[in-house]
Amino acid sequence: MCIAKGDVIDMTDHPSDKLDQFMIRLPDGFRAKIKEAAKRNRRSMNGEIIHQLEVVFFPEQEAELEKQQA
Repeated sequence: MCIAKGDVIDMTDHPSDKLDQFMIRLPDGFRAKIKEAAKRNRRSMNGEIIHQLEVVFFPEQEAELEKQQA
């Protein structure tokens, strides 16, 4: 999108602007593993990381979801 000089830029808040951002350093090979898993599971890399964290930290929710899908 081109913005001509003098155009007003929409500075509306986006939902992602309100989410926590957390930068981490990954050991060698982790990025590739995350990318592979994300592709396999049809998620973004961010979505895959969030999913994996939910499985670890909220296993009861994952079990309930699997039960509902069965």
